[in-house]
Amino acid sequence: MFHVIMLSVESRHALISHLASFGILAVFHYLPLHLSPIGLRFGGCQGGCPAMEDLADRLLRLPFSPA
Repeated sequence: MFHVIMLSVESRHALISHLASFGILAVFHYLPLHLSPIGLRFGGCQGGCPAMEDLADRLLRLPFSPA
């Protein structure tokens, strides 16, 4: 997998839209462990790890392509 860390969540959304205009599907899917269902069950909460939450908001996964 190829990942890019963007400067902001807004820049991530802008890049997703830009790539989509060329037919390229780039996605984000990372959920910090403490905000996952099991993490919340064991005491995780929004704001519990601000650095990871910020990174998760800016992370973008780029697709593989055989071309």
